[in-house]
Amino acid sequence: MDTPKNLQNDLNILERFAEITPTYLTSDALFYPTGPTIPEMTFGGILLRQHRLLLLKNLLSPTDQDRLDTAIANFQAALENNIVRFEKKCHRELDARLRQWKEYLRDLQQDKSVINYYRTAVEPRVMIDVILQQLDLPPYAPPEYTQERVLKLDVGLKMRWMDGDFVWDDAWQPAYPRDDYWYLYGTFA
Repeated sequence: MDTPKNLQNDLNILERFAEITPTYLTSDALFYPTGPTIPEMTFGGILLRQHRLLLLKNLLSPTDQDRLDTAIANFQAALENNIVRFEKKCHRELDARLRQWKEYLRDLQQDKSVINYYRTAVEPRVMIDVILQQLDLPPYAPPEYTQERVLKLDVGLKMRWMDGDFVWDDAWQPAYPRDDYWYLYGTFA
């Protein structure tokens, strides 16, 4: 069985991110350069890919399943003695992703043509969820009032939301149930 191309790409990125996590933890950069073919690293980026790869692990070849397990183990090992650094970077990223998402939603209110970019613009919203899920686990703590900020933005979007098809690649859909990730199913009216 061959791993689907989009999951193979996620796995390659996750491996690279896991490899540079120790350096990223000690840097001041929130968006860390990784090279010409891989996006800048953030913890939201690694948690996003880890989330969907774990939930879609059965679609990976046995070799790629082993690679995934190794990458996650390397990532977890890097975090082991860096709880506070990880948490602080996640808090910074949540602020940045919330600003990004809020600005996109504001642009959407003013110019409906930006809906054409929704497929990529929604990624920060998903990253917000996966970061919050991670920070809800011990020994971490989510920043105060973040959930309220997310809910406020969601209420504004829901007022103009029309249910519809999954906005990302269909192969990823099983990793994002409609009830939890409603904003990945539909469009802005």
